[in-house]
Amino acid sequence: MLFWKSQFDVHIKSFSSGHIDCIVSHSQFNWRFTGFYGHPNVSLRESSWELLKRLASLQEFSHFPWLVGGDFNEILFDYEKLGGSSKTSSQICRFRDTVNECNLSDLLCKGDVFTWCNRRSGDQNVCERLDRFLCTNSWTHLFPSAEVVNLEFFGSDHRPVFLTLCTDDAHILQKRSKRFFFEHKWYLEQDFTPFLKQCWQASSHLGDMPTILEVCKKDLQVWAGTRFNNLGKRISKLRKTLNHLQKSHVFGYNVPRILELEKEIEKLANLEEIHWKQRGRVNWLSNGQWKSDEDEMSVIVLNYFQSLFTSNHPTPSALSAALDLITPMVSSDMNAFLSLPFSAEEVYKAVFQIHPTKAPGLDGFTAIFFQKS
Repeated sequence: MLFWKSQFDVHIKSFSSGHIDCIVSHSQFNWRFTGFYGHPNVSLRESSWELLKRLASLQEFSHFPWLVGGDFNEILFDYEKLGGSSKTSSQICRFRDTVNECNLSDLLCKGDVFTWCNRRSGDQNVCERLDRFLCTNSWTHLFPSAEVVNLEFFGSDHRPVFLTLCTDDAHILQKRSKRFFFEHKWYLEQDFTPFLKQCWQASSHLGDMPTILEVCKKDLQVWAGTRFNNLGKRISKLRKTLNHLQKSHVFGYNVPRILELEKEIEKLANLEEIHWKQRGRVNWLSNGQWKSDEDEMSVIVLNYFQSLFTSNHPTPSALSAALDLITPMVSSDMNAFLSLPFSAEEVYKAVFQIHPTKAPGLDGFTAIFFQKS
């Protein structure tokens, strides 16, 4: 499966169960990328090497700088395997000869060299470098600052292998003043609902709704600060610990603790995902482009409201003539009915028709707060 961002123009040229071949265009760069999967069955792996050689021999793409990446299910050298029985030299050499014949070179990586582990304990533990990026010299010249990092294991027996094309671009996030958000992730804590009821009951004697909400807001901020503060830093710290254990020479004996850390990271990552999904304020983004530049966002907002509220300045006589053609649809009785005070039942129905995670008020509370309280 291959995903790409909207700023990249990707043309799929061919695909199979073992590869996806495409041409990538971005800015002034045009290059070729092939996602590759080596056959898991050793007896059939030769067909994978033949496929890679056929892809390399295609003359119509020979002028493109070429990057190949994926799970090759094979190692290039003996030292890329730790534990278990040794692989035959002929098996390793067939892969290495194929790489050389295709004029590809291994992109060196940072981090732990072993990208796969059978996740067994003790002497049964086996680790290998099965995942990598290979490239032609022309691709290296196109992206001289490219960097490959093998990330930590997380929920899989393979490490994610992360490739950065340019490492000299710095992205600085500007700090913004914090605003209160009623967080949907709080409902994942077992003690949250009882705590919320306690806050509401303790402040209900204050009378008016805005005051009660303001008191609840302060109590919730204190409560959340002890549980959800610095989610990103906590995840980063746990991942460093996880990475340290995975790099340890006694990896096999750390498996129980590693699995425990992965479960904890997964829980925190789920909370962080809910956090950002709420701020998206949409169920899902579709048919649009993500904008992060403040100047671009300002232009988009300005143009939208200008087109929405700008008048073509009709004359009073033209406006009067247009209104005279409109037949009144609301009778006096209907108007009297619509002007009646809202009933509690109507308010209740309207609140529960709002999407739970949309339309936060100025106080930061979304509809889910009132629907579940």
